[in-house]
Amino acid sequence: MPAGATRGRVRPARVRTGAAGDEFATRLRALGVTPQRVDAWLMVGKPTHVAAWKLHVSATLTGVDLLFERVLPCLARHGAHFKIAAERDAIVQLNAGNFGEAQIGKVITVYPRNDTEAVALARELIEHTRGIAGPSVATDLHLGEAVYARYGSVRPRIMHDRFGDPTELIPDSSGNWMPDLRPVPFSCPQGIAIPFPTAAPAQAPARLNARGLLGGRYFVTDVLRPGLPGSVLRAIDLRDVRRPAACVLKQARPYCSADELGRDRRARLRHEGAVLARLRGLAGIAPAGEYFEHEDTGYLPIAYVPGQTLAELVYELVAGRSWRCVRAPARRRLLRHAAQLVRRLRSAHARGVIHRDVAPGNVWIGDDDHVYLLDWECAHVVGSRIPAFRFGTPGFSDLSRAQRAPERRDDWQACGRVLAFILTGLDPAAVVHGRPRELATRLAELTQLRDARLIELLARTLADEPSCELDAAMLLDAIASTAHRSTARRQHSTAPLFTTAVHESVLAEGLERLTAGFRFRLDRLRVRRATHEAAMLDAHAGIAGLLYVLAAAHSARVAHLDATLGERAALVLTARTPVTPDLPGLVHGCAGRALAVAAAVQAGCVSANDALRTYLAGALAGRLDWPDFTHGAAGQGFAALACARRLGVPRLGAGAAACATYLVRTQNPEGAWTLPEGAPGASGERYTGFAHGAAGIMGFLGSYAALSGDAAADAAWRRAEAWLVRRARRGRAGRWQWPRSDSHPAPSNWWCHGAPGIALGWLRVAQVQGTAAIAEEYLRGALGACPPKLRSDSLGQCHGLAGVGEVYLEAYRVLREGCWRDRAGDIANVLVALFHRRSRQPWQHPPGEPAADADGLMLGTAGILHFLLRHHHPAAVTSAPLLA
Repeated sequence: MPAGATRGRVRPARVRTGAAGDEFATRLRALGVTPQRVDAWLMVGKPTHVAAWKLHVSATLTGVDLLFERVLPCLARHGAHFKIAAERDAIVQLNAGNFGEAQIGKVITVYPRNDTEAVALARELIEHTRGIAGPSVATDLHLGEAVYARYGSVRPRIMHDRFGDPTELIPDSSGNWMPDLRPVPFSCPQGIAIPFPTAAPAQAPARLNARGLLGGRYFVTDVLRPGLPGSVLRAIDLRDVRRPAACVLKQARPYCSADELGRDRRARLRHEGAVLARLRGLAGIAPAGEYFEHEDTGYLPIAYVPGQTLAELVYELVAGRSWRCVRAPARRRLLRHAAQLVRRLRSAHARGVIHRDVAPGNVWIGDDDHVYLLDWECAHVVGSRIPAFRFGTPGFSDLSRAQRAPERRDDWQACGRVLAFILTGLDPAAVVHGRPRELATRLAELTQLRDARLIELLARTLADEPSCELDAAMLLDAIASTAHRSTARRQHSTAPLFTTAVHESVLAEGLERLTAGFRFRLDRLRVRRATHEAAMLDAHAGIAGLLYVLAAAHSARVAHLDATLGERAALVLTARTPVTPDLPGLVHGCAGRALAVAAAVQAGCVSANDALRTYLAGALAGRLDWPDFTHGAAGQGFAALACARRLGVPRLGAGAAACATYLVRTQNPEGAWTLPEGAPGASGERYTGFAHGAAGIMGFLGSYAALSGDAAADAAWRRAEAWLVRRARRGRAGRWQWPRSDSHPAPSNWWCHGAPGIALGWLRVAQVQGTAAIAEEYLRGALGACPPKLRSDSLGQCHGLAGVGEVYLEAYRVLREGCWRDRAGDIANVLVALFHRRSRQPWQHPPGEPAADADGLMLGTAGILHFLLRHHHPAAVTSAPLLA
C-alpha cells in the first residue's frame, strides 16, 4: 500500500459464530466485565471523548491465552474502556486484512479517559505483552512490544458532504475540526503532543523507498500489487550482472494472516517455495528462487512471465455478452486455455500436489499463449501431516471453512467453477447454485448453448446435490466437445428456457421476501428515537424505495401490500423526527420519500388527508443548490411532477418551475452543468450521464418545457443535447460512447453513467415532444451501445442489468420497436436465471457494495423486481423508477 491515508471506518467482514462464538464473552465475564457484541467486536464500557489517544494491542491467534492471562485482567482492574475481536476466527480475519488493511493488528483497542491514563496503561501493557507477537499496526506509533498508539476519533463529529457521504471529524489543538485521517506511516495530527516517553520513531512497514538490493541481488523496479500484509514487486535479479533476469518478488510481512498454529504469511511463502521446488520442470510452473528475509519481511522470487490473468482475459473477451455472441476465435482460444489448465493440474497431481486455490486470478496466460498456474501458498502435498492453510478465493476455492483433509477432487471442483466463469463471464457465486436440472437450465440460458456436453457436466457436478464428481478425463472430453461445436459457422436462434410461469413464480417469491424485509426494517425503525439515518429511509436503499416498488406490485395486483404496513411506512417517512443527513433530493433525500408515499396513496395502500398533502408540499419544496437527478434539482423536479399527477393535486407540481429556473440559471454556456462545491471527487466535474449529468437534467427540462410551455427550459434542454452530441465518440464496433465526465474519459454503459442513461434522457424528451424534436441518430446510437445479449455480475438499477432493461422498456414504449422489447426480455431471462430459490438473498449482491443495500431500489432486490414488474405488467408500471 503506498504511503497515504485511509479515511473512515471499514465495516468488518462477516465472521463465523457458533459454539465457540461465546468463548471470549464468557472469559471476559469471568474477569468481572460485561461485554456487548457490536459487529465483529466485544465492547466493554462506553467511551465518551470525541477524540483522544487510543492504544492498540497486536497479537495472533496463538497469543489469545496470554491476552486473557495478562492484558485483559490489567484492563479490567483499571476499569478501562476497550474492545476486542469477538472470537478466534475474527482475529484470523482481522490479521489477514479482511476487515480493511488499516485494521491489521488491532486485536484490542483501549480508550483511555485522558493522556495520564493513556501513559500509565501503555507502560503496563508493554510489560504485559512481552513475548506476545503480532503484526505491526501501520497507522500507529509503536510504543514497545505489542503496544501501539494513535490519536484519533472515538465518538467523532460526523460531517456529510452534498452526496451524503460521511467524514469523521476531530478537533485539532486549536479546536478546529479536521478529518480523522489514518496516514501510513504514522503521523501525529498537527498541534497534538505525543505524551508517551517510550514512543519509537515512526517507520513505514518494510517499504522499499531506497532502491537498494534485496537479498544482495534483487533490484526492485516497481510494485505490481500493493498491500500492507505483503506486496507483489517486480525486480531484476542481478546475480549475474551480464545476464540480468526479470522476476517477481512476493512479499510477506511478519505475523500477518497468522493461523491457529502461528503460521503467518512468511510461513506460507516458505511453503510455496517448497511446493514449487517439488514441481520444478513441469510445464506451466514458473521456477522459483530461494526464499529469504530482509528486516524480518519474507520474500519469494519467482520467474517473471509477461502476460495477464485468465480473469482479465475473460473480462476482455466474454464479459458483457453471452458465450454464443463471443467471436469464434476467442471461444476456441479460451477453451484451449481451459484444457491446458486441466493438464497443468493433472501434472501437479501426478507429483502429489493439490493446488487448493484454482481461480481465474491465479491462472496466468503468458504472452506465449501458454497457461501458468500461480499462487501455490495453499497447496497441499498428498500424504503430508502438515495441516492445510486457509483462505482461498471466494466463489472458487474458499478454504476458510473446510474441515476435512484436502483431496484432488477439490481442484477439479474449483476448475469446474473456473469453466463456469469462462463460459458466462460471471461470478460463480451468482451462477452455481441449485439442483442439477436448475443449474443446467441456468447455464444454458446464460451461455445460449443448448445440448452442450460441458454444460451438462458442470450442472451434474457443481450443483448443490451433485450426481457425480469431476475428474480430468471428463473435463477434457467435455471441453473438446464444446470446442468442436463452437466451430460451427451458423448459430441458430434459441428460445428462452424460462417460461412466463417461471417468471411469475420468481416475481411472487421475490416480492414475498421483499415484503418480509420491509416489515423487518419498519420494526427496527420503530425503536429509534432522536434521529433517523437517511440511508434507512431514502429511495436509494431505504424503506422509501421498497415502499415505491411494493406499491407498484400492489397496483399491478401481483402482490398485496397490507394497508397497516403501508400506513406504518408513511408514518415513519412523514414524521418530524430529524433525518441525518437531511438532503432534498430524489434518490437521496426527502423528495424521494415524498414520491414513495404518493405512490402508496395512489395504489390505495395509504390514506390521504390534508396533513399528508401539506407534508408532501413541504418535502417537494426543498432547497435548490445542486443540479443533478439523484441529489438535486432535476430529480426534485421529476418528483414534483410525479406527485402532482399521482395524487391529482396540481399545486404539488409548483416546485418543478423553481427547479427549472434554477437549472436554466446554472447551466454553462456550452450546455452542461458543473457540479458545485460540496462533494469531493465530483465537484467541478461536468458529467454526461443520467444520474449526475446532462442527460438526466435534459430529460427533466424537456419534459417540463412540454408540459408548461416554458421557452427558457426548452432552450436549455436543447443546449444540453447539443453538448452531449459534441461529446459523443465512436467506440469499438462503431458504437457511440460518451466519457463519464471531464476527468474520467473512459466510457461506461449503465443507467447512472454511460450510453443507456443518456438514451433515457432523450427518451424522456421524445415521449412528450416526439422523436422529431431530438437528435434521433444519437438516441439510437446510445441504445445500441450495449451488446444485444448483455451479461453482468451487477444486476441492479444504478449500474446493472435492471437499469439497462428499464431503458429498453422505455425505448419500446416511445419508439414502439420490438427489438428493444426483445432486449429487455433477454435481460429478464438472465435475472430470472440468476434468481436464488430457497435463499435469504434472492440475487447475488456485488461484493463491493454495502450489504445494507442488498434489498434496496437502486442497487438491490427492489430495483430488480421493479424491472420484472414493468416487463410483465407494462400497463400498471409505466416508467423507470422514480420518474413518474
